[in-house]
Amino acid sequence: MKNANVPVLIATLVHKKNVDDLYALIDFLNSVGVSNMRLQFLLPQGNAINNLDKLFVDLDNTKRIIYKLYEHPLIKQKKFDLVLPCFIPTIIGQKNFNIGRSSFLINSCGAGTYSVNINPFGDVTACGVLTDEKWVCGNIRNDSLKNIWNKSEGFSIWRQVPQLKGKCNSCDIFNECRGGCRASAYLITGDINASDPLCWRGEKVNEETC
Repeated sequence: MKNANVPVLIATLVHKKNVDDLYALIDFLNSVGVSNMRLQFLLPQGNAINNLDKLFVDLDNTKRIIYKLYEHPLIKQKKFDLVLPCFIPTIIGQKNFNIGRSSFLINSCGAGTYSVNINPFGDVTACGVLTDEKWVCGNIRNDSLKNIWNKSEGFSIWRQVPQLKGKCNSCDIFNECRGGCRASAYLITGDINASDPLCWRGEKVNEETC
């Protein structure tokens, strides 16, 4: 793809078994001409549900991993970019590469505001992680994507200022972060309006690990 001048971004799912390889992965990607990597941290869904103790990265190590990667020479020299989960760029003071332009844009992740997910059966969801039947906004076999995008009530939760619970209510960067990832909130707590459990702001994080 690089030889054909197609822009390439690598998406990497971060879990306990690959955290020690991420630093070297940047070097490898750079060696083959790729200058971007998107980090996605494991969430409790699919096969991960029964393997969280073996795979899930806690807050201490999430923070440690991100700060370590930002010490990589290629990143410090702005020769390589990390695309991070939606709340992280704000809390570490980096540019949020995930935010695009859209008349709908309210949340910080872009779900249902400048991006959608379409599965192999034509089902449309706002979020690429929350794809169960309850989150389906329409089907492109039955309606046009334009109509689904503009008229489906299923997008409403993503297009309004969220009324969140917990620490988000008193957070001084809420207007920039908008509560982080709704998928992680729902999958970990069962509540779409909960604070993002993967955000370490307001949590007692072991600074010695960071």
